[in-house]
Amino acid sequence: MELSYFLFVGGLSALVSTLGHTVAWAGAELLTRREPKEGQVGLIEALMHLVSGLGLGFIYWLSWGFAAIVAVPWWARGFTFGFLCWALLAAPVLTACVASRGASARIGRLHALRWASTCLIVGVACAWTWERAA
Repeated sequence: MELSYFLFVGGLSALVSTLGHTVAWAGAELLTRREPKEGQVGLIEALMHLVSGLGLGFIYWLSWGFAAIVAVPWWARGFTFGFLCWALLAAPVLTACVASRGASARIGRLHALRWASTCLIVGVACAWTWERAA
């Protein structure tokens, strides 16, 4: 398997996830008529998701596509990988950041949801790429 495929898929799917959250949050703000401050994704955060997607693609490639998990469909491997990455990497960091900054729980949930969807989408996209290449 080519590493470059997984880096490309990881980075692209992370950006797609960020774009999806931006569009969904803008729609929610239009419906609730709130000020569009909380849900906006800045350039730095989009770059963080891109770099994280590249890293997650690399980790998926290193794990040999979770080949040890047998008798399950490819998307189950992807969701498992994404959930484990979010639970082990993103959730503790988000909890520490929210606690140290004193941010509201709403902002913490928004960021946790954004990072969870990024991890899950990257995991499923990498699993699909692995399945197609096999």
